[in-house]
Amino acid sequence: MSNKYAVVFDIQKYSIHDGPGIRTVVFLKGCPLKCLWCANPESQLSEPHIVYFKDKCISDLNCKKVCPNNAITFDKEGIKINENKCSKCMLCVDNCYATALRVYGKNLAIDEIVSKCMEDKVFYETSNGGVTLSGGEPLFQLEAAHEILRRLKSKGIHTAIETTGYVSNENIKKIMDHVDLFLFDIKAVDSDKHKRLTGVDNHIIHDNLRYLDEHNKNIIIRVPVIPSLNDSKDDMLNIINLVKNLRNKHQVNLLPYHRLGLYKYEVLKRDYELKDITPPKDDYMNSILKMFKENDIECQVGG
Repeated sequence: MSNKYAVVFDIQKYSIHDGPGIRTVVFLKGCPLKCLWCANPESQLSEPHIVYFKDKCISDLNCKKVCPNNAITFDKEGIKINENKCSKCMLCVDNCYATALRVYGKNLAIDEIVSKCMEDKVFYETSNGGVTLSGGEPLFQLEAAHEILRRLKSKGIHTAIETTGYVSNENIKKIMDHVDLFLFDIKAVDSDKHKRLTGVDNHIIHDNLRYLDEHNKNIIIRVPVIPSLNDSKDDMLNIINLVKNLRNKHQVNLLPYHRLGLYKYEVLKRDYELKDITPPKDDYMNSILKMFKENDIECQVGG
């Protein structure tokens, strides 16, 4: 048995996205990017953290009573947790019967993660499915991601990883022989625009994409389409040229912007900068799809 752990914020079973067939998706915490449209902002911090749902609070103060560090105070705005005093013992969460306090992320043994994934092996076999590591950026937890992928591959499970590509090339090298499919995000080709939208430069991302392509890895390139931010004709032509200049042909998935994660910003007490942006309509997505197909690129909306 292993004593290795990963920080996981969700394990989603019976997924029909994020790779072929029926899949289990393991979401690992931690991400070096801060995409303005991020649908999983709870994934960005690398450690488990407590969130407060004010509308569920019944003000019984059980959380305050059980806190061994006096880290919790209460006023008309509800409870507040002093992060400098909090030891993350989670007693407050365990004793919040109204579930106003919850934890985003938990430390799970890799043995347990692999075991949960293997529970649905029969579904993978009948649907040509498997397991996908997502995040966050799963390679932010390199050792854990490597161990999970290695073990699943040794059991004959199809593996996929959704990655921003913003990791050391050594990280890519370490895991790539245990990965059947890379779901590789390309958010913008222009470096200055990429930095404005995500907080990071994209040179290492492009280098890693080319490296995987040169090693003939199976890649699906995923492009989030965010109206007014990265969806201009020039933006799309830049991505088309990037894809066409790779050695091998790769499918592109266009992922239309959505607002499903908006409530998470509210509970995390973070501003959401894209409040005025609405999801693109089907006709608009189809017009972008047409551009890729006219350039002999296999492409679909969603994926």
